[in-house]
This record gives sequence, C-alpha cells and structure tokens, in this order.
Amino acid sequence: MLDRVDHVYVALDCDVFEPSEVQSWMPEPGGPTVADVARAFDRIRASGALVGAGLTGLAPVQGNVYKLERLTAALGL
Repeated sequence: MLDRVDHVYVALDCDVFEPSEVQSWMPEPGGPTVADVARAFDRIRASGALVGAGLTGLAPVQGNVYKLERLTAALGL
C-alpha cells in the first residue's frame, strides 16, 4: 500500500501499546508490542516516503527512553 503514496507522516499515540510494553497516559490492554510497531516503522522507512513523525502519550519515565529510541531509529530519525 505504501507504493501508492508519495509522502507519509506517522502519528502514533503511544497509548495503543500493550501496557506491559510502554508506560503511557491511558494504556489499552491487548495492543501491539514495541517490536510490532518497530517492524511497521521499518517498512515505512524503507518506502522512502516518510516526511515526519509525532509520537504522543508517553509517560515521562526513564523506562520509556530506550523504547522511544528504538521506534525513532526504526523510522530512520
């Protein structure tokens, strides 16, 4: 599907993650893992269409730093 677009902006509300994966403001059980989203981000980056990204909803805790770094690295940011 990414082959049909020229530009992609990723807007990720981190409340979507499985609560055991990421500390967020309003966790939602049954969500994806960081690895799941990183794989999707890898595909987006590989498409060459990424123009920007915003990640919101993360709680300001030290445990989220590595996970945020992993996700932004997957996007090539």
